[in-house]
Amino acid sequence: MTADVEVTVTTAGETAALTARVAESIAKSQVYDRAVRWILGVGVFLLPLFFLPWGTGILEFNKQMLLIFVAGAALIVWLLGIVVSGHMSVRISPLHKGIAALLLASVVATIFSIAQYKSLFGFSVSLSDSLISMLVLGIFYFLAVNVYNDQGRMLSKLLTGSLLIALAFGLLQLFTIFVFDSSFAHSRAFNTTGSVNTLGLLAALSLPLFLKVTIPLGRKRYSDIAKLGIPLAVAVLVILNWWALWTAAIVGMLMTVALDSLATGAVGITAFKAPKLLVPMTIIVLGVFLLIVNFNFKVIKDQLPVEVAPSYGLSTEIAKEVLQERLITGYGPENFTIAFDKYGAKNLNNSTLSNLKFYDATSQIHNLVVQGGLLGILALIVFFWTVVQTIIKALRDKEIKSHPMYAGVLAVLTSTMVALFLYPFNLTLMFFMFVIAALAGLIILGQAKHTWDIEEKPIVSLMSSLGFIAGLILVLAGSYFSVTQYLADVSYAKATTEQVSDKAVALYMESVNWGGNNDRYYRAASQAALNLLTEEIQKNDRNDPQRTARIQNYIASSIDLAKRATDADARESNNWFNLGAVYQSLIGLVDGVDKLAEDSYLKAFKARQGDASIFNRIGSMYLAKADLNRQLARSAGANADRFLRDADASLVKSETYFKQAIELASNYGLAIYNLGAVYDRQGKINEAIRQLEQVIPFNANQPNLLFELGLLYYRVGLKDDARAALERAVVLSSSFANARWYLGLLYEERGDFSAAISQMEKILETNKDNPTILQKLEELRAGLIKNPPEPVLNQQPI
Repeated sequence: MTADVEVTVTTAGETAALTARVAESIAKSQVYDRAVRWILGVGVFLLPLFFLPWGTGILEFNKQMLLIFVAGAALIVWLLGIVVSGHMSVRISPLHKGIAALLLASVVATIFSIAQYKSLFGFSVSLSDSLISMLVLGIFYFLAVNVYNDQGRMLSKLLTGSLLIALAFGLLQLFTIFVFDSSFAHSRAFNTTGSVNTLGLLAALSLPLFLKVTIPLGRKRYSDIAKLGIPLAVAVLVILNWWALWTAAIVGMLMTVALDSLATGAVGITAFKAPKLLVPMTIIVLGVFLLIVNFNFKVIKDQLPVEVAPSYGLSTEIAKEVLQERLITGYGPENFTIAFDKYGAKNLNNSTLSNLKFYDATSQIHNLVVQGGLLGILALIVFFWTVVQTIIKALRDKEIKSHPMYAGVLAVLTSTMVALFLYPFNLTLMFFMFVIAALAGLIILGQAKHTWDIEEKPIVSLMSSLGFIAGLILVLAGSYFSVTQYLADVSYAKATTEQVSDKAVALYMESVNWGGNNDRYYRAASQAALNLLTEEIQKNDRNDPQRTARIQNYIASSIDLAKRATDADARESNNWFNLGAVYQSLIGLVDGVDKLAEDSYLKAFKARQGDASIFNRIGSMYLAKADLNRQLARSAGANADRFLRDADASLVKSETYFKQAIELASNYGLAIYNLGAVYDRQGKINEAIRQLEQVIPFNANQPNLLFELGLLYYRVGLKDDARAALERAVVLSSSFANARWYLGLLYEERGDFSAAISQMEKILETNKDNPTILQKLEELRAGLIKNPPEPVLNQQPI
C-alpha cells in the first residue's frame, strides 16, 4: 500500500520573492523598533530625575504619569510595527516567568482587594505597588528586552548616567547647595528619587554599574564619567551610614568580585585581578569599619528628618495576621495601611507615635506578603528562582561571562533581591529593579530571537490585529483614567493652599469630580464645607434672609461628603474618624449628633483596633458637651435642670471612655489628665489630684500642669503643696502671670507680704499697667489686708 504524498516545489523566483518580502518586513520592523528604543531610552534617563511642582505627589505621582505615557507610547508603536511589518520577534528569558508571576499576582490581588480603587491606582504617598504601576513596569521590561539589540549597552549607559546625576543632585541638597529656587526644594531631605534613605539605597545598588559601565566623554580614550558615580555613591553611604544600605552595597561588591573571579576562571587575587578588586574590597572594608565604629556625620545627618517605619517584628506580625484572615490574596496592593490600622496600631500606644499611620511595612517583602497573600509569596518564589536560573545560565556560558557588564548587572540584580528584605520600594526603586531585570535578560539572551511571520497564518494575523486594537484601547483607557486622577490631585493640592474658603470648596469639589472614588478628596471637602459653616455663623448677619438656608446647606454638605468618604472605603479609619469629627463639630447646632459622632468614632476604632486616642477623642467630646450644657444652664431658667442632667450624663460617658483609653495605654498622659478634668467637674477633687500626679512625672517641664495641680491642692486644703507646685511653675516659666498671681495671693494669705509684693512686681514686668496688679500692689504696700483674708480661688485670674 502506498501513501499519497503532497510535494511542494518552490522555484528560485518564489524563494527570492519570499526572501525580499522578509527583508522588507524586517526593515519596516526596525524602523518601529528604533522609535521604541528612543521612547524607552528617554524614559530610563528621565524617570530617576523627573519631578514636577504640581499635585501632592511631587515625585511619585509625576513619575507614574511619565511612566504611563512612555510605556503606553512605546507599546502602541511596537504593536503598530508588528501589524505593518507582518512579523513579530521576541526573546524568551527565564526572567519573563518571574516578571509575569509578579504581574499575575498583582492582577488577582487587585480583583479581590478590600479597596479596589486604591489597589488599582494607589495614592500620592504610595503607588509603586498599584496595579497600574506594575502593569506599565511590566510593559517597559518586556519591550526593553525585545527592542534593544546591543546586549543592553545603551540602556545601561542611560540608566547609569541618570543615576549619576540623581546622586550628584542629592549630595548638593544634603550640603544645602540648592539648585532649584522653590520652597519645597530648599530642604536637605529633598532629592529626585524619594526619601534620603531611598537615595542611599540607590547609591548602594548602583555601585556595580558605576564599576562596570563605561560612559566615555567625547573621543577621549581614557575618560569615563560613569566612574564619578563611585565617589558620589560612597559619599552618600558614608553620610547616612545605615546598616541596611551598607548591607546592599557589600552584597553587590562581593557578588562583583565573585563573578569577576568566575569569569577569569581563577579564584583569589592575582596581579592581573588586583586592580579590579581594589575598589570593591575598599568599599567593603570601609562599610564594615564605619558600621563597627558607628560613625555619625553629625553636621548633615542630625539635620535630616527621622524616617519612621514599623519594626521588622511588627511588620512580620501584621503579615501573619493578614495571612490568617485572607490567605490567598491578602489585602490587595497599596492596602498595608489598612492592615496596619487593624493589627499594628495598638502597638503604638504608650508612645509618641500613637496617632501615626504607616503606608509601607519595614521592607518590600512584607509589603508584598500583606498585599498579595499566598499568591504574592508564590510569585516572589518564582521571581527569585528565575533570577537564580539567570545567574546559573550566565555562569555556564563563556560568551556571556566575556560581556563587560555581565558581573555588574548580575551583581546589581542580586543586591536588589537582598534589598527587597531591607526596605520598602517606591516607584523609582521598582523601576530600577525592572530595568536591571531587562538588562540581565539582554545580556543573557544576546541576539537570539524567536520570529513569527504573521502573514503566513491568517489566525495569527487576526490575533495580532486584535492585539493591536486591544493594546490601543488599554493604553488609551489607562492614560485617560490616569490623567483624570492626576488632574484631581492637582486640584486637591491647589485647594489645600487656598485661603479663601469658597474657592477652596470649589477646588475640592473639582478634585471629587475628577477622582470620585478617592476618599481623601471627600474628607477634605467635608472639612472645607465645615469651614464655610463656621464663617457663616461668625458673620452673625441675622438680617440676611438666605443665612438660614446657607447654614442648613453647609451642614448637609459636610455630612454628605463625609459619608461618601466612608462609602468609598469603609475600612479606612480616617474616613470614620472624619465623619465623627464632622458630627462633633455640629454639637449645639443639631440635636443628637453626639451619638452619631460616638458611633462613627467607634467604627474608626473597629478599623484601627487598639488605638487609645479614639476613646480619648470620644471622652473629650462628651467633656466638651458637658461644659456646653453647664454654660447653657446658667441662662436656661426653668430648663436649667434639664441641661444640668445632660451635663452629668455626658461626664459619666466621658469618664467611661477616658478609662477605656487608659486601659489600652496605661501611660497615656492626655487621657489621664482629661480624666482628672472630669473628676474636677464632678467635685471629686482628690481623684482629680491623683490623675494629675500620675501625669506630672512624665511632664515635669509643663508649667500649666503644675499650675492646675497647685489650684487643686489648694481646693482640698493642701496649701503647702499648692505653694510648692506654683513655685515650680514660675521657675519653669518666669512670665507665667496667672501662676505668679495666685502664688502672690498664697503668700499674702500666709502673711508673707514681701514675697507677695515681689510676685506682683514680676507680673508687671510683662503686664505693664495692669490695673488689677497695680491695685493689689497698692493694697499690699499700704497694708490694706483683709482679716481673715479672702480665699485665693475666689479671686478671678488676670
